[in-house]
Amino acid sequence: MRHVILGSDTPMGASILRVLVSLGDQEVVCCNPDGIIPTDVPTTNIITFNVDIRKKNMLSAVLKKDDIVYNAQLLDNEDLISNNLIDLHVQGLINLLNVGNEKEVKKIISYLPQKISWEVPLDADEDTVLIPSTEYQKSLLTTLSVAEHYMENKYYDILNLEKEPSQIEVNDKSEEIEDLRTETTEDFEEHVTDEKLSGGPPSLDSTKTPELGLPNLGPSLDPNGSEDNGINIEINEETNIDDSPLDKENKAIEEQKLSSNSEIEEELPILDTSVPLVIARMARFFGPFDEGLTKSYCKAIRLQRIKVIGKLKKKISWINPLDAGRAMTKIADEKVLQNQYNIVGFNATVLELLEELGKVNYSKTKIRKKFYFTRSILIRIKSLIAKIGFIKSINYEEVYGRNKTQVYSDNRALKSWGWKPKYDLGKTSKDSLNWYVNHIL
Repeated sequence: MRHVILGSDTPMGASILRVLVSLGDQEVVCCNPDGIIPTDVPTTNIITFNVDIRKKNMLSAVLKKDDIVYNAQLLDNEDLISNNLIDLHVQGLINLLNVGNEKEVKKIISYLPQKISWEVPLDADEDTVLIPSTEYQKSLLTTLSVAEHYMENKYYDILNLEKEPSQIEVNDKSEEIEDLRTETTEDFEEHVTDEKLSGGPPSLDSTKTPELGLPNLGPSLDPNGSEDNGINIEINEETNIDDSPLDKENKAIEEQKLSSNSEIEEELPILDTSVPLVIARMARFFGPFDEGLTKSYCKAIRLQRIKVIGKLKKKISWINPLDAGRAMTKIADEKVLQNQYNIVGFNATVLELLEELGKVNYSKTKIRKKFYFTRSILIRIKSLIAKIGFIKSINYEEVYGRNKTQVYSDNRALKSWGWKPKYDLGKTSKDSLNWYVNHIL
C-alpha cells in the first residue's frame, strides 16, 4: 500500500511526509509541480513526480489501486483568489474523485484551507438562511456540493474546525461560551456532514444567488459548462418548515430546493464509487511555515504596529504543522470512519505568545543588523500595549484568567482514536523565530 501526497511542497504536505517517514517502512509518493521534497527528509522509500492535479492524465499516471491519497495542494496563508487557486482546489478535487474511482484507490483525504470558510453570524437562529457572498463562502459550498453529489449514497466525511475564536468570544461570560459554540458551529457542521444523502443533501437550499464566480460543474465533469449553482444553507437541521411562522415563504423555498436538487442531479453524474473521501479542515497554522504570523510577532518584538488575527483580537487558535500531519495520517486508518472531529492544536493569548518569545535567547542573533531580542524588549512591549492601542482589547486577566479552559474541544478525536496535540508553544516560538531569521531577513 502506497501513500501518495499531492502537494508535498506545501506546509501540510511536507508535514504529512515527515510523519510518514517517521513511521518507517512506508512507501511514499511525493507529487508537486516541481517534483521536489523538503531537504530535511531522507529519500529512502520516496518516489517523486511532477504532477499538476488539474490535469487528469498526470493523476492517472501516478495513482494505483489501493493507494491512500492526501490532497494537500493549498496553503492556508495564501490569497487563493488573486492567485487563482480556487480552480486548483475545485477542479483538482473533481479530477481526484474521477481518477481515484477509476484506479480504485483505497482512500482520499483532501485538505480544505481555513480560508475557505463560512463565518456564521452570532445572531443567526434556526430560521436563518445564509446566502454566500464571498468567493471563499461560495468555494466552501461548491466543495461540499462536489463531495455530496459525487459521493452520493457512499461514505464521505468532513473534519471541520470550529469557527474562528473571534466569532465565539464576543460574550465574555465564560459559562455561555459552550452554548454559543454549539449554536453557531456544531449544528452547521452536522448539517453539512449528513451521511444519508439521497437526491441532494438536506442542508442545501437552492434559492438562486448571484453567479458563484467559481468553476461550475457540468455533466462531463468539466467545470466550465453549466449554469449558476447558487446555494443557500440553513443552520439548524431540526428546523421544521411546516411549524415555522414563515410557513408559506419557507414552503416556497423548499419547493425550489427540491426542484433545484433534481436539476443538479441531472447535471452532476454520480460516480459509482466506494472510495471513502475525507475533507479535512483544521486550525490556522502558526509555526515555521506561517510567514504571515511569524512576521507579525517579529514586528511586535520590534515594537512595530501589528494586526492581531480575529475581529476581537483576544485569542488565536492554531495547530502545529506536525500535529496537522499526524492528524491527516491518522485519518487514513480504516478504523477512523463515520465520525466528525474538531482538531485544534492550541489556544493562547498574544501576551502568552510574547512571553514565550521573550524566553528565546537571541542575544547573538542580529535582526536587520540593529535589533537584538532581549527580555527588556518584552517588558517594554507589555508597558506599551495599552498606550499604543494596537492590542487594546487584550487584557490577560480579563480575557484568559476567567476561562482557562480551551474554547474548542477535540474530545471526540481523543475518545475515538487517541488524538492529543503534541503542541509546544515554546518550541514553536523558537522554531518560528529561527525560521524567520534564517529565511526571511
